Amino acid sequence: MVNQVGKNFARQLPPDSYEQLLKTIHQEVARKMIEKTRATVKKQIQIIEEMATQQLPMIRKTAIAAMHAELDGELQRLRTLKKRNPTIRMEEVQALSTQISDLEERLQSSTVKLSALRVIYTH
Repeated sequence: MVNQVGKNFARQLPPDSYEQLLKTIHQEVARKMIEKTRATVKKQIQIIEEMATQQLPMIRKTAIAAMHAELDGELQRLRTLKKRNPTIRMEEVQALSTQISDLEERLQSSTVKLSALRVIYTH
């Protein structure tokens, strides 16, 4: 969440803190407000995209760590089980190992994309 000059309030104002205060306005009024503030909103979008791009390395790192936390233990469990149980095929172990590698590669190459925008007007 950024204000009209680009100040980031995301940490101070989590969505559940203001969600119940929002009110829907008539579509025609909304259209007029958007037309009046179009340039400001475009500037805010640029700022938000820059912020997201700056945060991307940390987001990637966190996502990769979470993926490894979830799947590395499973891979180790499967490898240990394979040593004791001949019905566990090497292909199963390799498939999970490949899945982990593929996920890490995809997470490393992830990008940011604005998929939704909520404009909140205050008075």
